Amino acid sequence: MRGLEGLSSLRELDAFYVSGSEDGGEVSNLEDLKNLNHIQRSLEIGWLRNVTDPEDGKKAELKSKEHLVDLTLEFSRTTSSNRITIRDDEVLEALEPPPILETLRIEHYQGIREFPSCIMSLTKLKVVTLWSCHKIENLPPFGKLPSLEFLNVFFMDEVIKVGHELLGLQIDDRDNAKTRKESKGEMVSPSNIIAFPKLKRLYFGGMENWEEWDDGSWTRGNEDKTNMSIMPCLRSLGIFDCPKLKALPDYLYQSTTLEELQINSSPILAKHFQERTGKGWPNISHTPNIRIIN
Repeated sequence: MRGLEGLSSLRELDAFYVSGSEDGGEVSNLEDLKNLNHIQRSLEIGWLRNVTDPEDGKKAELKSKEHLVDLTLEFSRTTSSNRITIRDDEVLEALEPPPILETLRIEHYQGIREFPSCIMSLTKLKVVTLWSCHKIENLPPFGKLPSLEFLNVFFMDEVIKVGHELLGLQIDDRDNAKTRKESKGEMVSPSNIIAFPKLKRLYFGGMENWEEWDDGSWTRGNEDKTNMSIMPCLRSLGIFDCPKLKALPDYLYQSTTLEELQINSSPILAKHFQERTGKGWPNISHTPNIRIIN
């Protein structure tokens, strides 16, 4: 895709793939995107595992793409390539997506560390999809994203437990806030602590080893901490192909906004919520639309 770097007025580019000379075509690298600051709407960047230098990610200058609101980062590589590449987490950290981004999809990411902090700085994000990020054990603190409305997590093989890290709330958050306020002679209200303030839809799928979703018991034992708000706008929850998951967290049962619950190919969970006879049925029976397929 050589020659793109000169098209500084280009407004639409559906997809860009990183490749090398041994891939049988023209060489293309992330620096080719540097001058394309007028790209609008959406862009997919593919074959990111072909990147050989993390500095190439910075040279793409994605943070300067002021009209780009929908970004897909796909970390597979061309099958013909035998190049030794750098780690996915180094590439993702270097890319620095634009701060106005509203939709982010990350596919086939094989980073072994936590997702870089640049993702959590995207305060305009409304939709996040993680797809086939097989080496990640702990999900990012997405509950901190103030604008997030839709979260989709699929095929995360190493996730065994989803805990309070997803909410973005540490056990001592309330105490830290209180200390900061008291030092200024102010009062603090526990209602100020909200995880996923705008989340409407939450889907998990293909999580073959996921066994436990923290029930929120870490908040109990302190009256202040039990007053925090979690997913106050949640409308739809879907659990698909999660065969080992045993139960849902207590804080989901407390939601009066949940309108739809789908459970598919998750036999332990399906039995737990079996109509009238399941142990968890009383907790979800008030939900208007329930679809459980085992």
